[in-house]
Amino acid sequence: MALCQAFDLAGGGVLLLYEDGKGILYESKDELLALADEVERESRQGPVSVCRDLPQGQAFVEQVPQLIHGLAARLHLDSAELDGSETSLNKVDKALRRLRPEQLIKPDVFAPLTAYVGEVMRKATNGRWEMRRGSDDETWEPWIVDPSGRSYAPFAIYKELLEYGKSASIRGFVAGTLGAWRLGEPAKSSR
Repeated sequence: MALCQAFDLAGGGVLLLYEDGKGILYESKDELLALADEVERESRQGPVSVCRDLPQGQAFVEQVPQLIHGLAARLHLDSAELDGSETSLNKVDKALRRLRPEQLIKPDVFAPLTAYVGEVMRKATNGRWEMRRGSDDETWEPWIVDPSGRSYAPFAIYKELLEYGKSASIRGFVAGTLGAWRLGEPAKSSR
């Protein structure tokens, strides 16, 4: 768990500043308290997969092209800009910074973003999509499996989005995951 300091801002906002120098800005104290209440409420329910927020369920893989098209529209990007390359993630990161932090983990952003991150990983590793049951044994999770059988969880961006909000780096997340793959090391998100 990262330690942080909270600063009340003159306009009513709150800045959480973590020991690593990164921070999250909340527009109001109520927004921060609502998020804390939601996290506490969910933690009492026990472990659940973040993929519960992917309404596509087991059909996620079949819907990847439509989800990516929807991401372009949601982020106000030209579909051609989402070419599946790692560099295209710079535009995604920039577009995500225009959204409110709580929007980033809502299904209408999280699902298409997971699809696009997965496609970037799939293309880079020459992998394939695979749907697996989550740790709760109810939720379906979309994984990328490379030709050697190593698994990568594109939905792990949820943690990045939740922790860093608008300052999250999707490109950094993918670069870190693919960096381990390029070095032949086990992926952090491997099962």
